[in-house]
Amino acid sequence: MCRTRRTSVVLHGMNNSYLNLSILFSLLACILVAYFLPFNIAFNTRDNIFMHFGTPAIPFALGILIIEEMRKLFAVVFKPDATGRPNWWERLTVW
Repeated sequence: MCRTRRTSVVLHGMNNSYLNLSILFSLLACILVAYFLPFNIAFNTRDNIFMHFGTPAIPFALGILIIEEMRKLFAVVFKPDATGRPNWWERLTVW
């Protein structure tokens, strides 16, 4: 994903086609290894049920995304001070 300091992922977009393709390929490879029987036999693994695959991580991933988008929103909403320094929120949260 594209990481920017102040621009939201929704506004900036994901225009890097190589990165998008690599994310898709990684997910497909992971799903094939976890669920496709010949790969289970080749790697000597057992079947994986869907609830154990990625479902526990989804709330944490959504929480991180929401917190990051709120941080970026506050960095844009709070204006710089009179001296031109970044606002207090941006000074404390932007790396």
